[in-house]
Amino acid sequence: MQLSQFRHYIILLKRLGIVMGLFTLCRILFFLFNYHLFSDITFLEFLKAMVFGWRFDLSAIFYINTLFILLHIVPNPWRDRKTYQSVLKFLFYAINGSALFFESSDFIYYEFAQQRTSSHILGLKNDILGLIPQFIYDFWYVLLICAAIVYLINKLYRITATSTVIGPAKQNYFIQSLLALLIAGIWLVAGRGGFQLKPISPITATKYFKVKDVSLITNTSFTIIYSLFHRELEIPQYFREDQLTDEFNPLHQFAHSNEYSWADTLRKTAHPNIVILILESFSKEYTGYFNHGKGYTPFLDSLMQQSMVFTQAYANGKHSIDVLPALSIGLPALMNDAYISSIYSTNRIEGLGDQLKSIGYTSYFMHGGNNGTMTFDYYADAIGLDHYLGRNEYNNDQDFDGNWGIYDEPFLQYAAHVLDTSSTPFCSLIFTLSSHHPFSIPKKYKNRFKEGPLPIIKSVRYADFALKKFFQTASKMKWFDNTLFLITPDHTGPLMRNENKNRVGNYRIPIIAYLPGSSLKGTINYTVQQTDIYNTVLEFSGYKAKYLSFGNSLFDSTAYRFSVSQMDDIYQIIHNDYALQYDGEHVIGFFNCVEDPTLSHNLMEKPMPVKTEMLRKLEAIIQTYDEMLVKNKYFPG
Repeated sequence: MQLSQFRHYIILLKRLGIVMGLFTLCRILFFLFNYHLFSDITFLEFLKAMVFGWRFDLSAIFYINTLFILLHIVPNPWRDRKTYQSVLKFLFYAINGSALFFESSDFIYYEFAQQRTSSHILGLKNDILGLIPQFIYDFWYVLLICAAIVYLINKLYRITATSTVIGPAKQNYFIQSLLALLIAGIWLVAGRGGFQLKPISPITATKYFKVKDVSLITNTSFTIIYSLFHRELEIPQYFREDQLTDEFNPLHQFAHSNEYSWADTLRKTAHPNIVILILESFSKEYTGYFNHGKGYTPFLDSLMQQSMVFTQAYANGKHSIDVLPALSIGLPALMNDAYISSIYSTNRIEGLGDQLKSIGYTSYFMHGGNNGTMTFDYYADAIGLDHYLGRNEYNNDQDFDGNWGIYDEPFLQYAAHVLDTSSTPFCSLIFTLSSHHPFSIPKKYKNRFKEGPLPIIKSVRYADFALKKFFQTASKMKWFDNTLFLITPDHTGPLMRNENKNRVGNYRIPIIAYLPGSSLKGTINYTVQQTDIYNTVLEFSGYKAKYLSFGNSLFDSTAYRFSVSQMDDIYQIIHNDYALQYDGEHVIGFFNCVEDPTLSHNLMEKPMPVKTEMLRKLEAIIQTYDEMLVKNKYFPG
């Protein structure tokens, strides 16, 4: 057989080998950029990650290069022509250049989210283009790395291109068809990640490494592809239908309680005002209250002295787009897509705005961001909120930060004055933004707020100052004394402490309830989560109808207290001292996160009744969640 019959297939392997080498280079750079998050990994473990990572690299490379591969292997008489080769070259550069750009972006982004980028970027599609100049300015060195990678692509591809200058050989289409089928078979195996029954997924990486380190084995292209093609939930069958509600029942109602509730003891009127303040990227470790006075939020610390503080509070997601469903319909983030940008976003729901409207409330969502950011404006309408107020409604771009929207101080003042003109009772969700990258603060405060150990700290100090000014202004207004303030971050920001750089610490946040001039003070030490805020709002407002939620009232000490989340197909439930991690089929981690905050000692092999109890609860929550979204049943019947 003539060697020329193999020529195009040899060239293809060389070109895919180039991409494979560059993916490996990106994994090395990803590790170096985020070394502080993987500092306990030994050199041998790092080499192990490189080797096992090739399995995910091959899968991603073969998927994204499907068209490029097909044009290479399908026998045809045009493959040696200049135009044909130019098309191949364009595809190679465009597809792999884009993939390597995403790989490079996670050198930086991973520290913020502590997970590889996935389809949640769909919710940011309106913001990404506008933010590119700022990202380039802040992370110019990553752009240089991208340029170097593009240079390598070009240099190495040119070497393979010299193989095509030889004149076209007489082709044996039978032999080449067999070769094409062989390569197609290899493509299928590589894309699936092997010969196993099911294709690999991000969770496959847990077979080789600890849960917290799986991002070192996967790659960004793989996680994006996986999340885009696994947007449809599959309902597990952990329990029979007649068993499921006994294990977990999301239906709630306060109408027929004969006992005095916390809300009854505190309400000054039948329907008091409620303000939910959502603080962008406020980690628990930024506060002095939780860190022996060493923090960056003096006002928030002082407010916590006058409030009820929940010491074991957790976020339900890792992205800003996840917090609104938790707070407005009691829905945690238990799938790879953000609910707002998922295929289930058009499901029938009964949201906070509609529920409160039925008992006479006026409702608002206020976010100084660019209108359309994360489709918050559409979502606010979907849950029945009366008013959406963003950058356009603020209508003064002198206070625009140049990236995300209006600076916190002026926007919070605007929010206070809007509420002062509102009819009562009202409920408002107010979302800050200045403590989001690029952490901008107004020029007039350039020297007022000190830098800290992380770039975010200066903007956290500013956001805390803006919050102080808001409360100073609001405290002079007629509505203030009859208003419950519920304060939560949307998610954690970049983390400093080793005990927080794991799957539990990644979700630790402060949650605060403040009712001016009341006895609502002190601490509550059981587990709470963001979905509990939704229940708390409805209970305090005097809402009596049935509703669905994956939370409980913050003040219900009789409920099973838990927090749930999901990242990279790994579910987590936290209950009091313990955290359980589950891949949908097997428990892969069980920790006493109070005695072992770094999650160094996995107790999954140790028989413990609390582990069995937590697993049953988590399985019931997962099955209920998936079934209600898939069958469009997330509304009270």
